[in-house]
Amino acid sequence: MRIADFIATREAWFIDQEFRVVWDKMNFGHEVGEVELQVVEDGPLSDEEKVDITVVMYRRIDEFMECYKRAGGMKGAKGKLTA
Repeated sequence: MRIADFIATREAWFIDQEFRVVWDKMNFGHEVGEVELQVVEDGPLSDEEKVDITVVMYRRIDEFMECYKRAGGMKGAKGKLTA
């Protein structure tokens, strides 16, 4: 028995050579986007270093979202953990 049947199309691109944006559109009108920022570090990090890097990454993503909010489709955007 089929419970759901939908089609999703995905677009993905890089902005400013480091922010990866993924945008999914479903055939029933729902759209969801994601902004990713990855950091590659050489060698192990202390817990404090990990926290520091994470704080900086969240700040940079917030700045990115503020800068590109006029691009449309990002009204009321929430982070995964917030949503």
